[in-house]
Amino acid sequence: MRSHHCLRVRFFSFALCLTLLLSVSVRAEAMTMTLHGTGFDASGNALGNGGVDGSWTVTSQYGTTAYAITSASPDWYSGWLANSDTNGFNGSGWINDSYTASNGGNSPMPVYSMSFSLSSFQLSSVSIAGYYAWDDAYTMSINGNVVASAPYSGGALNAFSIINTSWLNQGLNTVTIAETGTDNNMEGIRFQGVVTGLALPEPPGVLLLLAGFALTGAVSRGKTRRRA
Repeated sequence: MRSHHCLRVRFFSFALCLTLLLSVSVRAEAMTMTLHGTGFDASGNALGNGGVDGSWTVTSQYGTTAYAITSASPDWYSGWLANSDTNGFNGSGWINDSYTASNGGNSPMPVYSMSFSLSSFQLSSVSIAGYYAWDDAYTMSINGNVVASAPYSGGALNAFSIINTSWLNQGLNTVTIAETGTDNNMEGIRFQGVVTGLALPEPPGVLLLLAGFALTGAVSRGKTRRRA
């Protein structure tokens, strides 16, 4: 009888611990994700003039490759703010569809794009903020929803934010920056940002399955001790 009583005590103690464990495990944690800044590599280092930015693509007369441009490029405008990190965001710099020509942006006008996934986030908690610049006229969108549009932003970095989660997808999301006007001389774009939100909790089913295995093991050990 005493062994049965001890087993019940162990069982309820285990159940209490399990409940606390599950409540902690499913609690959402805050997380951030830095979006890939134009003109920088995956490690956050500035690309040299003509370096290929593999995270961004462009559709234009020159092809689909996005190139970093610096003051060494004939397409560089002296009024642009130099490539750098801004307000703690991952570094960013200027990119264009051609780093060897000063007339980047000719028809058809370039369309730049970069994709990222929000699969690790609770979508309803997500917000995105950052900075952009362009020369001449561009429209920036995410998943087809217009975030910002300007006839000319020149070299200045402009802040943007996205808090409308209906614009976002749980999986793949695409930022698009499309040129809408050009003087066919010294064109380019710049973008950087960060995602903040809550992480998706561990699936409860997996946790309960693991807990079931643990409980089965605890009961089996109790039976083994009684037989001994």
